Formats: sequence, structure tokens, C-alpha cells
Amino acid sequence: YIGNAGLAAFGEMFKENPDSKLFELNLESNAIGDDGCKLFAEHLKKAENSLERLKLNGNRAIGSAALDSFISLVEQNDNLQLRGIFIAKYKAGERGYTSKYHTLRKKLKLNAGPP
Repeated sequence: YIGNAGLAAFGEMFKENPDSKLFELNLESNAIGDDGCKLFAEHLKKAENSLERLKLNGNRAIGSAALDSFISLVEQNDNLQLRGIFIAKYKAGERGYTSKYHTLRKKLKLNAGPP
């Protein structure tokens, strides 16, 4: 598992290598949680990159704090190519999770994971 530190390292890689040609990052079932998502999103706010799809299904520790980070990322980076973040709704019962999930889907205009 790469965990939170691994996802943060990918974010740093995108920030430091704007010419990266990675279009899809599949990190399903990698013990990633809110903290890793926050760090990843912070790095991408300051980056130009080609990433179009981020797959995070199977990371059961991802909650509404991660969704806040991704919503902020989409709002703050006009150069973002990201069109899909795939996150299963493991914490749908967590306060505010479902509404944030749907907000993210709308902001990406395509897909934030399964309906």
C-alpha cells in the first residue's frame, strides 16, 4: 500500500513535473484517507498537469474532508484537466458527505465516481 504519503508524493511529482503525461492514476485499495487527499489536492492546486482521471475506490478512510479538498482544487485551478475522481461512497453516512460528493460531481461536470 502506498497510503497517504504515497498519494502526497504523486501530488508533489505533478507539481514539480508540469510536462508529465500521466492521464490516469489508479490507486484503488491503497490505504489512502483524508490526509493524503488533502496533500495531493494542495500540490495540484499549484500545478499544470495532464491528469484526467483519479481512481480512489476501495480506500475506505476517504471522507468528507477529502471531498472538501477536491472541491477546493477544482475551484482554484483553472488549468486542471481532471474530469473524473472515482471514490466509492464508503462514508455516505458521515455528516455532509453526500452533498459534498454531489457538489464535486457537478464541478467536474463528468464523474466523481459511482452514482
